[in-house]
Amino acid sequence: MAVFWDFASLHQKDPMRWDPCVLEKDEKLTESQRKLKAGYEESRGADESAAFHTALKTMHIWYAHRCTTVYFLTRLPMGWEHIKTYHLRGWPTFEHRLSALVKCFRLKVAGWTLCMDLGSESQEATQAMPTAGNDFSLEVTTKQFTNNSDSTVVATLYSECASEVLKSMEDQDYEGCTISPAGAKALGGALQLCINLRSIDLRSTQLNDLCMANMCERLEAGMLSRLINLSLNNNFITRHGLEAFSEALTLGAMPNLRKLDLERNPLGTAQPLIHAFGNGAAMRLCHLDVSHTGLQDDDAIGFTELLDRGRLHALRALRVTGNDFSSNAHAELRSSLVCSGATD
Repeated sequence: MAVFWDFASLHQKDPMRWDPCVLEKDEKLTESQRKLKAGYEESRGADESAAFHTALKTMHIWYAHRCTTVYFLTRLPMGWEHIKTYHLRGWPTFEHRLSALVKCFRLKVAGWTLCMDLGSESQEATQAMPTAGNDFSLEVTTKQFTNNSDSTVVATLYSECASEVLKSMEDQDYEGCTISPAGAKALGGALQLCINLRSIDLRSTQLNDLCMANMCERLEAGMLSRLINLSLNNNFITRHGLEAFSEALTLGAMPNLRKLDLERNPLGTAQPLIHAFGNGAAMRLCHLDVSHTGLQDDDAIGFTELLDRGRLHALRALRVTGNDFSSNAHAELRSSLVCSGATD
């Protein structure tokens, strides 16, 4: 086991020589203050500075790697309550965002918690959504740094790491995490870079219509071109959220999608999706699950017409259990499925 504690593990300047004047520009300092500042800067030798800056270029690996365990020290010690809290500061934001890039906060099989918040009562960290470099660069401008020049360093380090990591990612699993509208917007920005992503699991993530709109508005033609499996089941998506998703499909996002699961969402209708399929979206779709989504006869008729027109020629399974179809509408849909070689 290796332990990396960023501040203690890297060569730092002598804290005993620190003075508030270190934070000021030289032209604002008196001669004695300049000497104090110079003494603090020189307290780390040349070799130590070289080692520090070398480590700085690679320290993102400790947070972003899938196999490291990260402990967030989010609670300030007694007597330091006047200092800005963890999530208002620059370097901690960098650490937290890096840890959310590819790391699943919980290992489902082993039960090992990979990210822990030692400042919370449960000590379990909240899963953040991955953030693209340009979004992080904007966010970090609102954070506080002891050394203001660090903001540029942090933004560059994060952007380089995020670009490399997101482009290489093949699967994302957020099942059971809570995704807020802001988190969904961040996820949409990150998905723009996921050129090799093949599967994303968003089951039971509290996704609602605003989340879907925020995420899908960032998906353009050709994005997620290798995605074949998308799970959106057990959420709170209604017609409005489905419209946002269907618009992204119509624009040409996710062109090679093979499996789409929308089971147990209060959709109320599948018309936006049917319209997208009718316009040639997701032509390679093989499996569609819209079970228990409150669909009506007009939806059954819509799917029947798509099948009869060959618009879902690759479809092999359409799950519609638990919807309000009349016996006639269901029978006609099943007949079209059989004729096309698919099942329900």
